[in-house]
Parts: sequence; C-alpha cells; structure tokens
Amino acid sequence: MKSFLFLALFFLFKPVFSKGQDFEIPEDTARLDIGKLARHILPDSTATTYARVSAVVSWTNTRFAWTYTDYKRRTVKEIICRRGGNCNEQARVVSALLTEAGIQNRRVSEINIQPESTQRQESAEKKIKENGFRMSVFGLRHNDHVWIEYFDENLKAWEPADPTLGLVGLEAWIKARAGFGQRINHDILPSRDMLVPIAVFALGPDGTILENRSRHYLVNAFNQVYEKKLSAGPAWSGWTEEVLNLEQVCRQAFEGRVNLHEHTDQIKKIREEYQSLRTWYIDRHEP
Repeated sequence: MKSFLFLALFFLFKPVFSKGQDFEIPEDTARLDIGKLARHILPDSTATTYARVSAVVSWTNTRFAWTYTDYKRRTVKEIICRRGGNCNEQARVVSALLTEAGIQNRRVSEINIQPESTQRQESAEKKIKENGFRMSVFGLRHNDHVWIEYFDENLKAWEPADPTLGLVGLEAWIKARAGFGQRINHDILPSRDMLVPIAVFALGPDGTILENRSRHYLVNAFNQVYEKKLSAGPAWSGWTEEVLNLEQVCRQAFEGRVNLHEHTDQIKKIREEYQSLRTWYIDRHEP
C-alpha cells in the first residue's frame, strides 16, 4: 500500500508531468522516438532541474510496472515498450530521457540492509557459482539497488533520484532510505524493507564504479538532514566506523573481486549500529 507521503509526492508532481499523460507507447521499438517522448513529458526548459527531473521520475514511476530481475539484456526502447522493468532498467530509462533533455546524470548502485531471507541467499549462491563474486552483492541480509544522480544546475551539486521509489532530492532520499520516520513505499518494493544503504557508488557510462558516494550520503548528508543531531549522539561513531569499514569491501564485491557473503558478520554489525542510532535518536528527539 502506498504511504501518505507517496501520495503527497504524486500530487505534488502531477501538474508538472500532466502534458505527458496521453503519450502512446508503441509495442514496436522501431516506432518509439525517445526524444519525442522526453519533450512530451518535460515542462518548459526554463523550469528548474529539480522540476524537470521530478517530471520524468514521476512519469515512469506511475506508468511502469516494477518487475523482478530476470537477467535479460534489453535496450532502453525495449524497456519502455515493455512498460516495466527492475530498478536498474527503470534507472536506465530515466537516464536516457534526462540525457535527451540535456540534463547531466549518472546511474548509482548501492547495497542495502534487508530482512533476512534464506531464499535470497540460496539464489545468490547459485548466481555466484554461475557468474562469480559480482553476484554476492545480494544475500542473506543484504540486496543491491540502482537509481540515478542528476547534476542540479541551481545547487551546482549531484542530487539523488530514485525512479523505482519516486524520490527526488537529497532530503527526500535520506528520509525515505535512511530516516527514522514514515517511509515512502512502492506497491511491490517497500523502502521499509530496504532498511538502510551501507554502500553507494556512482557509475560511469560503461557501468564501472566512477566515484564512492558512501560517505557523502551515509555520513555527511545523513547528519546534515538531521541538523547535525546524529553526530552528537553516542551511536554515531559506531555507525560511521562501520560505513567506512565496509565501503572498500562492497566496492570490491561490485567489481567481482571479493565474495561479500564472507563478510556477513560485518553486515550484521552495521545493522546493529544503525538500530542503535535509530533508537537513540527517537528516544532523544521524538518522545
């Protein structure tokens, strides 16, 4: 069930992308003009970068079905004509539309804490045997997720946008992905099950890691959005230490150089540190 916050987000963005509501997506990829679709969705080019990105994210989020990963390779046109995809496929669509609009962007991969799942662990072990350690980015207590960053011309900074969850902007992302309050949820992919990201990496055009963004989001921005109250608490040092301890291991797992399953105790530890931080903050600031 979509939360109240998601509904508020939807109605906030609705006027921005309303001009794209009647665009007919063909079944034949040869008949799809991505440039025309981008122009149909987006508001006037004089709008802020935030408004234009919000338009594209809202359009895909409300029109595309979320589908589980089937490991098939598809072009952006095939994903659009299919009217659905997993998080990586939806991120690729948004990236292509933003590129058509002249908005600089890049895909982002993360690893996040999840409720324990032996089924996910068994599936990951099978994929590791077939394709190597790159598949260890999901497992018993963790999973991977893909979204994008866009360069905000007004802020002169890279900002997050998650097409699957319908999130745009740093504060919205932090509160939905790491925050201690009500979470924005997709019908199929609830962000409450993605307890908190533990590693974040910006990707280059070829899919290789371009920049480590873990400290930016999980330490600096996290503390900033919570008005630097987190760093004043006793649990902050444990959380930041575990983020820094895991960032290199997670990067090597994405690069296929280590098996992240061999670090499951560290993943359990960082979850405990996050829970301690959350408990302290709620007890102190949300009585």
